[in-house]
Amino acid sequence: MTVLSLWRGEVNPVQKGRYGFRQENDVPYITPMDIIEAIARDHGYSRDELIAPSRVRPLAHARQAAMYALRSRTHANGEPRFSYPQIGRLFGTDHGTVYYSCRRHADRNNLPRLGT
Repeated sequence: MTVLSLWRGEVNPVQKGRYGFRQENDVPYITPMDIIEAIARDHGYSRDELIAPSRVRPLAHARQAAMYALRSRTHANGEPRFSYPQIGRLFGTDHGTVYYSCRRHADRNNLPRLGT
């Protein structure tokens, strides 16, 4: 069981608390860094490598996947949990780069483009 499988909804919600994730009122709380670490690990990189400004294509694609994953997380009402500027601060870049990265990742993987 990983943070990535929890984020994808592949885990029974009753079992989520057993794996050491942060808890808020018995609901697992996954931080942005948890998501970044999970996607970095899934692509074979460390969190620090993913956040670094390297332009190596496989690493850039993994970074774009992490940005898309963060932007696609929503509140119960459907509003994005993280804004483009918030995600940009996590990666040391501006909101325009995050917006472009999310669009590129969506187009490359036939995923829906995320709203502004």
